[in-house]
Amino acid sequence: IKTPFPPVSEIVLPLQEKRVYICSVKITEHMIMLLTLNIKNLAVVVESEISIGPGFTAITGETGAGKSIILDALHLALGGRARAEMVRNGAGQAEVQALFDISQNDGIKERLLSFDLVCEDELIVRRVVGRNGRSRAYINGVLSSISTLTSIVGGLVDISGQHAHYSLLRPDAHLTLVDQFGGHVEHVQQVNLCFQRIVSLDARIDSLR
Repeated sequence: IKTPFPPVSEIVLPLQEKRVYICSVKITEHMIMLLTLNIKNLAVVVESEISIGPGFTAITGETGAGKSIILDALHLALGGRARAEMVRNGAGQAEVQALFDISQNDGIKERLLSFDLVCEDELIVRRVVGRNGRSRAYINGVLSSISTLTSIVGGLVDISGQHAHYSLLRPDAHLTLVDQFGGHVEHVQQVNLCFQRIVSLDARIDSLR
């Protein structure tokens, strides 16, 4: 079976360059594409606007060029632990903002609605880290807790390294993977809608008693 691969690009990060541009890949209709990653005052980076496009991209560069800072920024946007040493020397706070295309993922939209958050075809996550190490999270412009952030963005991105296939090691993701592999995503969504309707009807019945 021949499978067409997306176009491949290579981005070389110069050692002294302040701005970095990379691309992302959208594999299936259930995947989420990272469109933009904005980094301010994180580690040694003053500001980087990372524009994302379709296709597979390899990021290469010398040691210290900033490859790991991109991953650190993505970790923060996904609810990772914030540390005071992440803030660039001389800056009052570090900031990371990520823009995701979720137009083809109803599961993420349902999570947003469950937290009474704005639900559109794009998801904007913003994370601010203060000099004291404390952080704030914003989801589609609304101040949210870190636990809410991790609940919503869980599974948005896989960062895989040696022996680090995260989704495969997360028990809460196993059922979703099986449903997707078996082609049952639409059935799962129908069951979820029926369940929500039952819960709503039960609430109405209780209010009439």
